[in-house]
Amino acid sequence: MEAFLLCAGFGTRLRPLTNEWPKCLMPVSGRPLIDYWLINLKMAGFQKVFVNTHWKHNIVRDYLKSSDFGIEVVILNEEKLLGTAGCMRNLAKEKVSTLLLAHGDNYSDLDLPQLIKFHRSHSKPISMVTFEAANPQECGIVMQNRYKTVTDFYEKVAKPPSNLANAAIYMIDKSVIKFIQENERVTDFSNHVIPAYLGKIKAFHHKGQMIDIGSLRSLKYAQSIDSADLIRIRNSNREKMFYGIYLVFFFVFSIFLVNLRAIKAKVSVKNMLYFMQKVLKVLKM
Repeated sequence: MEAFLLCAGFGTRLRPLTNEWPKCLMPVSGRPLIDYWLINLKMAGFQKVFVNTHWKHNIVRDYLKSSDFGIEVVILNEEKLLGTAGCMRNLAKEKVSTLLLAHGDNYSDLDLPQLIKFHRSHSKPISMVTFEAANPQECGIVMQNRYKTVTDFYEKVAKPPSNLANAAIYMIDKSVIKFIQENERVTDFSNHVIPAYLGKIKAFHHKGQMIDIGSLRSLKYAQSIDSADLIRIRNSNREKMFYGIYLVFFFVFSIFLVNLRAIKAKVSVKNMLYFMQKVLKVLKM
């Protein structure tokens, strides 16, 4: 299975931090945000993840190349931003069947194996993760029927009809990728793809954490969450025990690799720690 993490944005609401650091590498509980995605994708059985970049591309590239998550990471740099849907035109030469598409600035304890199982249980080409939003006017709001099929969608309206929100995490079939690649006008997933597929999208509701690290307020709030809850697997106790042992080994080995490769990488451990301290100072202001 493959995944696509959207990491190309400017992160304007996180300024001044994003003036010198990309949003997907913002530190949360001592680790870059993208780490949580890559670890969970690996544990859920994904073999390859595409990461699109633009703003601070060199920093993201150097960090990913100096780290080893046990999953193939393909960096797709965009000299000009292609949009949250248009970016998938860069997959034209890739043999992708079903793809997980997610914003790399989402911080969540989403159960990826259950999402995969849900998508395989129905015939619709898109599965959309939903959650109950505290501030629905800042989100895309979903209307669904009793079969959990999305019937209408409102993207950030002043008076949202409900608080059932789009988490911007999807499982999409090959036919959707083909639709995007064949229609040049399609650049934005929320504004172009979702309206075109109303009635063909199933909603997968998530009741746990779902934080858009898009503001200083949400970044500060994310620091209060136990990061161990964000790296999760829901299987038998025996599998959980082996997972715990693996996770300890994985963290220790990752630290070793990062230190070893940081000699050649521009994103050194020293620079990372310096920026983490800077983030904490800004959040305390």
